[in-house]
Amino acid sequence: MTRTAISQHLTVLKGAGLLDERKDGARRLYRARPAGLVQLRGLLDGMWASSLDVARRLVEAEVGVHDDH
Repeated sequence: MTRTAISQHLTVLKGAGLLDERKDGARRLYRARPAGLVQLRGLLDGMWASSLDVARRLVEAEVGVHDDH
């Protein structure tokens, strides 16, 4: 991966609120933002739960199990 590509990825992560940036002379130091990671975890957990529910429904439909909700 090139330095340019890494820089672009870090910029996107910083813009998404997942990283903090601190300049130290010519260097830029990055640190994960716990609050941003908590939000990301919530989003991913919701996506997984939804995906697993869809998969469950597909399997149940294939084997003839019906959900009465």
